[in-house]
Amino acid sequence: MYIELSNTPMPWNVQALDWDAYGGPRQAVLHGAPNPNWQSLPELLGQALYIYAAQGRPAWWGYVNQVQVNLGRVRLRWQLSEMANRTARLLPVQSAAPFANNWQHTPWQDEPLSQGRFGVRERLLPPDSGTPPTWPQVQFATSNATPGLRLIGRGWVETLAWRTCDPLELRSEFIQPGGELQTLQSNLAQAFIAQSSATVTAVWLRAAAHAATRPLLWALCADDGAGSPGAPLAQGSLAADGISSMAWRRMELSEPLPLEIGQPLWLLLGGGPQWSMELNEAALTTTGPLLQQLPDGTWAARLPVAQLLFSLETAWNAARLLEQIGNLGGQFLSGWQAETNPTLRFTPPTHFFTCGEALQQLCALANAQALITPERVLRLLPRPAGEERLLGEDGLVRTQTGRLLGLDESLAGHPLRLWQSHGPQTNCPAARWQAGDLTAKPIFTKL
Repeated sequence: MYIELSNTPMPWNVQALDWDAYGGPRQAVLHGAPNPNWQSLPELLGQALYIYAAQGRPAWWGYVNQVQVNLGRVRLRWQLSEMANRTARLLPVQSAAPFANNWQHTPWQDEPLSQGRFGVRERLLPPDSGTPPTWPQVQFATSNATPGLRLIGRGWVETLAWRTCDPLELRSEFIQPGGELQTLQSNLAQAFIAQSSATVTAVWLRAAAHAATRPLLWALCADDGAGSPGAPLAQGSLAADGISSMAWRRMELSEPLPLEIGQPLWLLLGGGPQWSMELNEAALTTTGPLLQQLPDGTWAARLPVAQLLFSLETAWNAARLLEQIGNLGGQFLSGWQAETNPTLRFTPPTHFFTCGEALQQLCALANAQALITPERVLRLLPRPAGEERLLGEDGLVRTQTGRLLGLDESLAGHPLRLWQSHGPQTNCPAARWQAGDLTAKPIFTKL
């Protein structure tokens, strides 16, 4: 077994390797003999770590996350997990829309020197919590361990949790409450520009019906080239039953509508004076002009100037979501590719979440698994994504030809079957190798 780690003259022995079906390599534990030059060990934090099998192929890859020095009864430890070099504080949002984030945050505070050394590691802080250190700090603890050195590596997939999905997408919307109500004495048309290339599945509006018998009529329209609504691209209606109070209403499209970023559009509304829409007349920014239709069928600006409250809900496909995750959180990746691309019913959660959490949700929705290759390419693969492995009565895992599985041949995420059994196969969720083992062994959930 060969270890590749820059800037370390010290010899290391691999004690344990872990993999799982989410990302591939998960953790590596390396031991070293006592060394008088241990003061330089924190310089290894963040360094790329490769462990090669006897055949010369990579078996585990990632980065150094933690350094430990055991000095008899005292243990010193430095780790990246407890630092953050980009922070902001969370603030609750009052009366948030049902599809919107319940939280906002203060402007990010950056530590450029730390970011240049370790990469960007974000953390959103509760209002009353302390601020984490921007550089790894030494921690002291009592210990009875044998004197020596210890490195703990983490797989690259863990770095996706360093960044928040903020925002995951730019939606075409305006959702700042205004409190002004506009009855539909005449048709209204709100202009906006598509903020991303996406597929619209539903329209959200702040609306109420007072003794209405007619439904609310709505349409997403193209621009006619002269600054007015043109041909409808999608249209529908909202029944008046049971919606007398002002609230967000969801109107689903009969067929998904693809939009291109920068496309000029209009949201057209009609239904009679029993219908009310919420507007904001104090908006500092708008998506575009709000027009009223005159009796002669022409359009004029609604006065005073106002902004309609609305939002477009979009569908995702796996490739698009993977690209967003890679763009936001893949600071250590060389690329990403989706080898399965189903359409997903993915709804961004109403709280901040990390790119790692987004990838886990993507895998669950797409029935897929993620793998980061030794070249740091994030691949989204259909599950299961490899050939079957065989588990013998001796607890060892072999290939279908009966050859003992090498450490460079992945086990986690592959289908697994008992040797010489016609019973059902299972998917191996995780695997571990420890010093002295002939090959990696599967790890299953305890019953």
